[in-house]
Amino acid sequence: MSDKKHISLGLVIHNHQPVGQSDAVFQEIYERSYELMVAALERYPGVRVGLHYTGSLLDWLMQNRPEFIQRIRILVERGQIEVLSGGY
Repeated sequence: MSDKKHISLGLVIHNHQPVGQSDAVFQEIYERSYELMVAALERYPGVRVGLHYTGSLLDWLMQNRPEFIQRIRILVERGQIEVLSGGY
């Protein structure tokens, strides 16, 4: 038997923009953060995390970046991420 200890870490990434945020800010943060995180996860299928999107951000993504939602769906289907929900 090995003397090595196994440690598991549960990691959830919280993604949020407030209600009423401007489209320009949504777009900038999407490009500088949200899109980059999903692209990294797509490149590293061994990394498993939870992703949380607040309602206002999810609404914006569904309206303005539906392809991003499809990419999230693919990550869920391959068992790499779990999407968490919360209050709007």
